[in-house]
Amino acid sequence: MEPMDFQIFSSLRYDPLLLQNADNSTLSGCQRDTPSPFYMPRYHRDRLLEAARHFQWKEVSSCLEGEDGLGRFERDLVDKLNQIHAAGTEQGGPFKIRAVYAESGDLEIDVMPAQPVSVECLFPRVLSCNDDDDVLGGSLGQQGRQTSLNNDAGVIDGSLCRSIMPKLWCVLVDTRPTSPSPFTTFKTTYRDMYNEARARVGIRSYQDPFEVLLVNTQGEIMEGSLTSVYFLRGGRWVTPPLTSGGQAGTTRRWLLEQRLCQEEVIRADSVLDGERCFLSNGVRGTFPGRMQLHSA
Repeated sequence: MEPMDFQIFSSLRYDPLLLQNADNSTLSGCQRDTPSPFYMPRYHRDRLLEAARHFQWKEVSSCLEGEDGLGRFERDLVDKLNQIHAAGTEQGGPFKIRAVYAESGDLEIDVMPAQPVSVECLFPRVLSCNDDDDVLGGSLGQQGRQTSLNNDAGVIDGSLCRSIMPKLWCVLVDTRPTSPSPFTTFKTTYRDMYNEARARVGIRSYQDPFEVLLVNTQGEIMEGSLTSVYFLRGGRWVTPPLTSGGQAGTTRRWLLEQRLCQEEVIRADSVLDGERCFLSNGVRGTFPGRMQLHSA
């Protein structure tokens, strides 16, 4: 049964490291090509606006539409962080920011600490898995080499990047199908289907590096409970199409635009135990996983 009372939201990263990244500057709010400490704010505004339009929330749509709406969204985020800094309740970041809109147009912003990650996790140049390496491919993982990572701030030593690269996540497959709905297509506070999937495979904490992939009634992988997912098929990295029922994740959108992956139906029965994959979301960026075809 669909809920009568829910909100739409998007979770994004605040990280001063992003101020030095040209890729992120093209996705900033107040003016294109302006450095922003928020991870892909334009894409987060877009996903919120799409949800508001689907649910016909006119007050939210009017807040978010156009360049003015994008600028307003980012200014609201900045104002919240300024309040926190003034109160001295948090340090300088990085943070996970959860922007939640009610149908009335009211915006609530929650801020919590986030784990440090490298720029390569947020804007990978290539997806590459190595069986003997438990960290993200790309500048560090490609050809199994450890190299330096370049960005506009200069050169970051590879050993430093490696120290903040995420370890492999354990990825499981839900044991029951989930019917696609607007609440799997759009990010809302109604998350019963995700919570139930996590409980079925034994994931107990959001702090642990475990993820579960939801499967639709046709036997197709939809997405993770917290992430988009990517598999290597035919020499290409592929992610489930939106027609399978999952969400249009922000990092997923960037990876598709950069042609680092393609959309393709992924059947749950094609996934192998021990298979490597990638996961992504708007807070952690892109990070590696390994399939485990039994409960955590």
